[in-house]
Amino acid sequence: MTSHQPPPPPSHPPYVIEPIPPQQPPQGPGVRGRLIALLVATGLVLAAAAAGGVWLLRPDSDGKQAADGKPTGAARAANAWSLPYTQSGRSFNGLVRGVWFTDKTVVKALPDGVAGLDRRDGRRLWGVATPGSNNVICQASTNAGGHIVVLAAGNGPDCSLAFAVDLASGTLLWQRQLAEDRDNLASEHTRIARTADTVVISAKRKKTTAFRVSDGTPLWTDTPALYGGQPCAGAKYTGGKQLVRIQKCHTSTDLFAPYDVAAVDPASGKALWTYRLGNALGRENSSVVATDPVVVSVGGGDLRLRMTVLDAGGTVRATLAPGDEERPRLSADDGSTPSPGAQVKGGTLYMVATPMTKHADGNNKIVAWSLSTGKRLWEQQSTGLVKASTIVASDTPDVLAYSSGNVYDPATLIRFDPATGQQAVVHKYPADPQGPRIGTAPLALLNQGTLYLSSGPVPELADRDQDYRQKALIALPFK
Repeated sequence: MTSHQPPPPPSHPPYVIEPIPPQQPPQGPGVRGRLIALLVATGLVLAAAAAGGVWLLRPDSDGKQAADGKPTGAARAANAWSLPYTQSGRSFNGLVRGVWFTDKTVVKALPDGVAGLDRRDGRRLWGVATPGSNNVICQASTNAGGHIVVLAAGNGPDCSLAFAVDLASGTLLWQRQLAEDRDNLASEHTRIARTADTVVISAKRKKTTAFRVSDGTPLWTDTPALYGGQPCAGAKYTGGKQLVRIQKCHTSTDLFAPYDVAAVDPASGKALWTYRLGNALGRENSSVVATDPVVVSVGGGDLRLRMTVLDAGGTVRATLAPGDEERPRLSADDGSTPSPGAQVKGGTLYMVATPMTKHADGNNKIVAWSLSTGKRLWEQQSTGLVKASTIVASDTPDVLAYSSGNVYDPATLIRFDPATGQQAVVHKYPADPQGPRIGTAPLALLNQGTLYLSSGPVPELADRDQDYRQKALIALPFK
């Protein structure tokens, strides 16, 4: 199999292929024995910096480079590091954003496997190769409860081999292949929706199946039996604090059957309550924005954002005041956990939104709504050339956003006042046009005082070499 990752320029050290010893229990036929290829280690990153500089984002205070290219002062002390991007080799490139944390490690999903990295310097501590012959990881849940993550792998357009990895030990726990169902066209791409010890996995032309996370035991499948024998199907499952699905019941004579949103019992798959979204026209574009409480973006005949908040019994708690924003669109990197562009803190929903009247500079805005009254509390438009904002998933009570910047303008970490939306710059990360790149829409996470950026969309073109500057993960100082 031909590698899709060309060697870097001669001024940089060669890529290093590090064997990963077998770390999983014996498995059945078809499990790939090939090793995961990773370029990790601060030694490599710093060596590259010494040879020509690989830092796209540096600490702003005394974070300069000496004449020999080595970081000085605070730049060395900040423990900033990066993990090179590995191409998937899939022409349609399903983006995998899986990033998880333990006390000592940050764990990243890559096409060829899952890598456990030392938080301090990015050194590889363990790795688990993607199971299956010629498979690559193509989907991941962001939930890591019990130090277990669930992912999906596949070959070509298929992405239906589910497997689980123990983050504490760095071992492959189980793997399950979704059964064929040629009539199931409800899922356009693979989704992994997890609540507590239940995970629901769906894929195109496969049976949507729930498994027990801890041991991979099949629990139930999405069949008419879940709906009292009615011809219904769950089109979209979303995990989080509770399991929620958007479902449709139809007959051969009812082409415009309504869509419902339902809270689901994870153990049985049966609905605890349902809320009627409306008839089919446009409602297929509905999506679940949050699950605690349930916030639904209700689809319609246009692109306009309409959101409804439901209480614990499935009745309307509030209708969020509309504006000029577009509804969020699902993409192939949707792992079926609540949208990374939305965050509930206290009684407020903070959400990244794209104006209906798009700006040529590629900007967006962050809007805050009261979940009890539906009132818009504030909004903040990003400014500058291609400087879109991304909400930061944080282990602190702060409301934070990362403004991506560009190769010439600095990226910034911004804190918002929850009540007024007033902005304060927490950190600036000066740009380096020749340094590492993370994409314009990275997944941003703040954990134990470090800002982690997981790569945004990266086009993979068969006739174009990979940009060696592209990174899968960058770790940066928070303050």
